[in-house]
Amino acid sequence: MEEASQAFLVAQEYAQKQIDWYSLFGITKLILFRITGVLSIVCAIFIAYFSATFDDNKLTFFNFSKKKLITILAILSALCVSLSGFFGWKGAWETHRIAQFQIEALVVEAKIQKFKLESDGDVAGVFILADELSQKTATIVQNESTDYFALIPNINEAVKRP
Repeated sequence: MEEASQAFLVAQEYAQKQIDWYSLFGITKLILFRITGVLSIVCAIFIAYFSATFDDNKLTFFNFSKKKLITILAILSALCVSLSGFFGWKGAWETHRIAQFQIEALVVEAKIQKFKLESDGDVAGVFILADELSQKTATIVQNESTDYFALIPNINEAVKRP
């Protein structure tokens, strides 16, 4: 039974590495998505405010003219929206979190199943369970990767050759 438990531990460690990766990068994508979203909204509000309140010839904040300040804010807003859309931070955050939760549920189910198999003395069942855990984890990672890369624009598709 010791060898079967070791095999299960290897599969569980593999699954945990995937959970840790999705946890870290899921939150990173969430933070990037939220920061760029908030920054874009704030820029849009200030563009409207500066357009309505400042005189065209008067210097505004940091000795910028109204026109220059509005231009900077518009570029910053466009940059935030473009980067978030291009890198697919919202979709990446969602797919990362879903994969993380699926693997976490899979590990819990496998642990429960392992206790049952051990209490029945089914050594072969524990080996099979370890294999299933690693295979199902790999499938979840592969499916998530496919979904993630489907979100990212492909430069080859955007550029049409004559």
